Amino acid sequence: MNYTEEALGTVALFLIPELGLRDESSSGETFEKEIENFFLDKFGSCTFPGKSVIDYRLDPDKASRRRLAISREYTVAIKDAEAVLQLKEFLARIASEMRLKSMYLEINREAMLLTPSA
Repeated sequence: MNYTEEALGTVALFLIPELGLRDESSSGETFEKEIENFFLDKFGSCTFPGKSVIDYRLDPDKASRRRLAISREYTVAIKDAEAVLQLKEFLARIASEMRLKSMYLEINREAMLLTPSA
């Protein structure tokens, strides 16, 4: 059988805590809607499964040193370095507005914590 293929780019995956997704962002929309609009406008699509991810992290500011967040996992295909930069800048702004210390991000299976600047 014949077929055609279209390369979509590098896969980026990130986690955003569900708590706060329905809060209003600086754009006047919910963070959930702003994220959806950004990805549809910039990348043409975004995927998130209908399940939650339990996100445990060490927290050096707390005696217990553990934080738990129920997060939503998003994935998007990005084609070039400019799109990676746009993604990181957008996520840093969202993290700052949601008052997150950092956001988990994977690009092409390389994991990082994205921390917004003050």
